[in-house]
Amino acid sequence: MSSKRCDHEKKAQTTALRLIKIRFRSEQELRQRLRLKKIPKVAIEKTISYLKNIGLIDDTQFAKDWIQARLYKNFGINRIKLELQQKEISKAIIDKELAVAEKKNDEEAIVQALIEKRIKRYRGLEPIVIKRRLYSYLARKGFLGETILRALNQS
Repeated sequence: MSSKRCDHEKKAQTTALRLIKIRFRSEQELRQRLRLKKIPKVAIEKTISYLKNIGLIDDTQFAKDWIQARLYKNFGINRIKLELQQKEISKAIIDKELAVAEKKNDEEAIVQALIEKRIKRYRGLEPIVIKRRLYSYLARKGFLGETILRALNQS
């Protein structure tokens, strides 16, 4: 029985490390992936605890990195928040890290730049169609409706 437990723990650690090697993961993401591999709960918990102790699982750092990566790809705060919630990051961490990110990034400037870049595709269309398409595109990127409307009215 003891060797079987060690085998499960070894499989859990190997799997978790392989996943982390691909990209940093949240605690819940790792838990879910290990459950999919049908690893016993005890082995999962031991592995998660071990990885947290050595600093390979840190939801705060994960949130910071995720936010930076998504902002680099010009996603809006709403979409980033939703993605972090889907990854089961705590609300406190999400709110804190997004507040920091919002101070550093001007969403209106980003939206304006995206409009200027994207509007070239819509030459020849009616203005209302252009606005509708731009609005839809920016909403899918996760920007607030009021921010999008202000930017559209300025352009």
